[in-house]
Amino acid sequence: MKKIKSVLSFLLPVFIFLFSCSEDDSLPTPTSFIASDGTYLGVIHLAYEGVPGAEIYEVYRLNNQTAEWQDISWTEQTNWDDQGYLLNNGEIVPGEVYQYKFRTHANGPGFGPYSEIETGYSFVPDEIEIISITRDNENNTNKIVWNDPNDYSNIQNITTIEFDIYSATEDNLDNFSKVGSSYNLNYNHYLGMYDTDKVYYYKIVAKYTYGVVDQHWSNFNKLYELSSDMTKEGSGGDGPDIISYTKTDLGTVSTSGESIAFTEIKQNGSNLYLGIFKDVAITGDGMPGVFKFNGSGWTEFGGALPTDIVNSSTIGAVGIASASSKVYLGALSSDSIYIVETDGSSWSNNLSRDNLGYSETPSAFDLEVLSDEVYLAVKVYPDWDLKVYKWSGTAWQTIGGDANGFITSGEDVFDVTLDNLNGTLYLSYHVDNSSNNTFHIKHLNGTSWDNDLEWTAEYITNLKIAKSSSDLYFISRSESLGSYKGGVYKVTSSTTVEELINENNTWFYTPYDITIDSDGNVIISSIKYESETLIYPSLSLYNGATWSTISGDFSEGIKPVSVHADGTSIYYIYGDKTNVTSWGDTKSLKSVKFTK
Repeated sequence: MKKIKSVLSFLLPVFIFLFSCSEDDSLPTPTSFIASDGTYLGVIHLAYEGVPGAEIYEVYRLNNQTAEWQDISWTEQTNWDDQGYLLNNGEIVPGEVYQYKFRTHANGPGFGPYSEIETGYSFVPDEIEIISITRDNENNTNKIVWNDPNDYSNIQNITTIEFDIYSATEDNLDNFSKVGSSYNLNYNHYLGMYDTDKVYYYKIVAKYTYGVVDQHWSNFNKLYELSSDMTKEGSGGDGPDIISYTKTDLGTVSTSGESIAFTEIKQNGSNLYLGIFKDVAITGDGMPGVFKFNGSGWTEFGGALPTDIVNSSTIGAVGIASASSKVYLGALSSDSIYIVETDGSSWSNNLSRDNLGYSETPSAFDLEVLSDEVYLAVKVYPDWDLKVYKWSGTAWQTIGGDANGFITSGEDVFDVTLDNLNGTLYLSYHVDNSSNNTFHIKHLNGTSWDNDLEWTAEYITNLKIAKSSSDLYFISRSESLGSYKGGVYKVTSSTTVEELINENNTWFYTPYDITIDSDGNVIISSIKYESETLIYPSLSLYNGATWSTISGDFSEGIKPVSVHADGTSIYYIYGDKTNVTSWGDTKSLKSVKFTK
């Protein structure tokens, strides 16, 4: 009997506990429950009316990853902030929707019924956008101006907003450091006396201090930070992102010349060649040169130039083209056109004797190789016409066009180029009839030329073309008379083009060369004019939808610039700003290779 009493005395408290913890309708169902919908930063604010007779409120949140309801609080509070207890990292994910329910408890009646399920989410601020970065050379500062696109009028718990400014130079983009703070939407960054030749990038970090009231009646502040994208000085909110390549220095191209005004990269198979126009005087006369890439740098190719070219003192234009076993060099003087070839050992005699049969020297030309045959486009006198020839091995044969060439009488022709694009020969040029400019692109189809584009614009100049597997693109170095700002275009029909960079942009200036890699990315080499003392080369990439800037420090660069894509690798040639003539032309070239 004592044993039975002992067992009953042990079980009785257990029965009482279980009974007290069972659901009892004597505690009413909660009727008012609110979870904040984007009106609190960093937390979700929970609020419910007190339930008569309730001593504790047991609150549950559905874990979105495990789909399990988790008991996140036993509290007497009816207004408090959920910070993310039991979630990954113990934090609420901004903008993610969470589900909540709760029930009451009291000694005696035990648990009451669950409330209805309520959803809530925390405020998601948009990133700060840098509007402009302007160099003030007189005061050695960059003024950064940004925009805060957020409306905080409904946010209940933000107490302060401060902006930290971070900066890095273009040659050290992995090392951003804080340079200042501001409660306003602008900041002047002092560069120092010795850093004005650097190119700077900036990020703005918005620092939000917000209040928290937890389920234990504690009040405290927490910090939430959000960084902007990095933006290059001279750029605005329309500026492109940075794309990283592995950069390999290929050294200096030693030209032994006084100054260099032109570069051109050509490829045939695995062979890369560089044509240059060196020893250029203020009058614009100079001498051609050819280099070959040897795998790690550039060496002179072809040996000594023919005597008649060396002895000419009026050469004003040069060009090269490469075949499988030969390189062709063209040069135009005031009284002769020279086309010579080499297999690397020595240069031939002039293939274009007697000015191609014309009484006067052509005033513009270009040459290109297709299927190991060299073609020549020339603007010829006395009728100022444009004609294309092919070298047969013994003579120049007219290719396509009518007896009078391509140009209507009274028009002048500029930017004559021949390009072997994916195994098709393209001819491009623009004509000026005093009222407008018309740009023409044609391709050779058998023995005739088919039109790809005839597009009229108010002002275009220094045009170059490139082609992906399906689309034609071109650049114009300037879009208005007296302006250094140029454009990039995609051909959309035989008479229309699409401008790929908005004319109001603040990051793109003067394009000099265009190429397309094997992934179809359009790559532009350009010169950026930040100010009278801040002028440097830049590489941009267009993937068919958006622009990016290829990372690299070119602050010591200057024109001329040339770019060529071989597969997904990019070869880049640009002038050395630290070695220039008294009139500003570079005396040497730098060479780099970019690989993914």
